[in-house]
Amino acid sequence: MKNLLMIAVLAVAGCLMLAACADPKARSEEAIKIAENALNPVKAEAVKYIPEQIKALEDKIAAAKAAVAKGDFPAASLYATEVVSKVKEIPATAQAKKEELTRKWAEISASVPKTVEQLAAKIAELSKLKKLPAGMDKEKLETARADVDEVAKLWAEAEAAAKEGKLSEAVVKSGAVKEKAAAAMALLGLSQ
Repeated sequence: MKNLLMIAVLAVAGCLMLAACADPKARSEEAIKIAENALNPVKAEAVKYIPEQIKALEDKIAAAKAAVAKGDFPAASLYATEVVSKVKEIPATAQAKKEELTRKWAEISASVPKTVEQLAAKIAELSKLKKLPAGMDKEKLETARADVDEVAKLWAEAEAAAKEGKLSEAVVKSGAVKEKAAAAMALLGLSQ
């Protein structure tokens, strides 16, 4: 009877030890699932405003999965836990960035169309002249015309991005618009 009890205790202990060995993987996989479930609901909106931070969290989840594949369960759980803690900050960070980008876009969209109009008017004025003013030749005028066409194209792309809700992309594209417009204005002798 004692031997039977001892065998039963050893069998239960053995099962518990096997379960404990398998448990870290299951815990890591569950932590990854929790991290993914935490990130997915906020990702679609936040990626418009803070794409780098969302990418970093996705990379962290990928690292956790890779750690599980390598058998490094503590690292996998740590990466997943880091994602969950960072996800809590995402809505507020995305909202702050959205407000910042909205302000920037409002400023940009108020000034750039005026600049484009000013450039187009100057090119039209110079194109009508039989003799170009000092410091301006046909080559410079054609370069300026090409720059203005590029400005208009880039501005259309920026506006399209803004209409799609991609304010971050729109603001970045508007930087290229401003740079190209400044070059055209300098070429045409206009002040900014």
